[in-house]
Amino acid sequence: MCSILRYIVDKFRNILCKLYYTKKIFKHKEFQIDSNVTLLGINNIKIGKGFYAASGVRLLSIDAGKIIIGENVSFNYDCYLSSIGGNKVEIGNDVLFGPFVVVINDNHKYNKGQLIREQIWESKDIIIGNNVWIGARAIILAGTTIGDGSVIAAGSVVTKNIDPYTVVGGVPAKKIKDIL
Repeated sequence: MCSILRYIVDKFRNILCKLYYTKKIFKHKEFQIDSNVTLLGINNIKIGKGFYAASGVRLLSIDAGKIIIGENVSFNYDCYLSSIGGNKVEIGNDVLFGPFVVVINDNHKYNKGQLIREQIWESKDIIIGNNVWIGARAIILAGTTIGDGSVIAAGSVVTKNIDPYTVVGGVPAKKIKDIL
């Protein structure tokens, strides 16, 4: 009985969420959002058609951070994306995110003689081009641009710009090869 009731509640919640998201964020009906997805700061989030977010995805716009997502973008389970402080995270068309990917456009400052927790943070734009594949557990840090057609290997940490049509991997991410 409990599982039937839970199923009905989940279906009803999904219908209400779809109606709300259609009106407030997407301005279209071509998207799919699984349960347990968080969209924070929806006035600063723009998402194109063909969007998919698996369970556990979190898209957070904090302090006027902008999130701009193109068409046919897919987030696998438990991805985390935040844009803070008036800067933006911009994602092109046809981008695939593996599970547990982190995209974060801010970082703490750390100066000698002052407690780190008392120091300000700074944010920088992150730009991800078209037709990019970001592997599981990759981390994309502030101030980086990932060129069109690139592949980010699983577990990589992107700290610098990635040229178009390049495969990168490692910590920090380094070029493995060109895509021909």
